[in-house]
Amino acid sequence: MSDGRFFDEYPRFYESSRTAAHADRLNARHEAIIGRTRELLSGRRVLDLASHDGRWSFAALHAGARHVTGIEARPHLIEHARGTFSAYGVAPERYTFRQGDVFDLLSTESFEVDVVLCLGFMYHTIRHVELVKLLADTGARHVVV
Repeated sequence: MSDGRFFDEYPRFYESSRTAAHADRLNARHEAIIGRTRELLSGRRVLDLASHDGRWSFAALHAGARHVTGIEARPHLIEHARGTFSAYGVAPERYTFRQGDVFDLLSTESFEVDVVLCLGFMYHTIRHVELVKLLADTGARHVVV
């Protein structure tokens, strides 16, 4: 969407979480994050750390990502994400949501991705060096913070 109001077209995200679900804030962040990385996302496999209710996974797919994997610790947020994706007709083979701790999953499973979305996660951890090592292990060429 070119008028900077992406989430107005997908209002379920205003109700799927209480965290920062204000229209102006989400739409401004979409322009800043997705608007500036659209070329990085197009046709790529994306890993969305702490994917919350799937808002940025959804935005990445809408921007042309081939597949998105979200990692989220809270099961109810994954349920919201799956419900929203289904309601908006996103094909299930285009996304995966994994429930668990980011560090546990990244250290025990293989994620082969091109781009990592690390949005709103860095200030929740003091394990930055370990995180960077685990992200390097994914093979991603780009990390969006």
